[in-house]
Amino acid sequence: MENFINNLEKKAQDFTTLEKEVIKFIKSDPNVVNNITLTQFADLIFVSSATISRTLKKLGFEGFSEFKYRLNEVLSNGSQNCK
Repeated sequence: MENFINNLEKKAQDFTTLEKEVIKFIKSDPNVVNNITLTQFADLIFVSSATISRTLKKLGFEGFSEFKYRLNEVLSNGSQNCK
């Protein structure tokens, strides 16, 4: 799990402040992110759903669903690989 998050952080070095907040929250509580909707995530960290979607696309995911699928794999399997 740690490697997955570290890879996200490395890719996010040149992101905006809000985009970095998305990564920071994912790092702080990945289980919560895995169990909520995009709208709930946006409301929880006080950003727009577009900000989250844009951040995840910059990280190489098609969208929130694909990210959650990958995050679920990492949480379930302890997989260390990142996209």
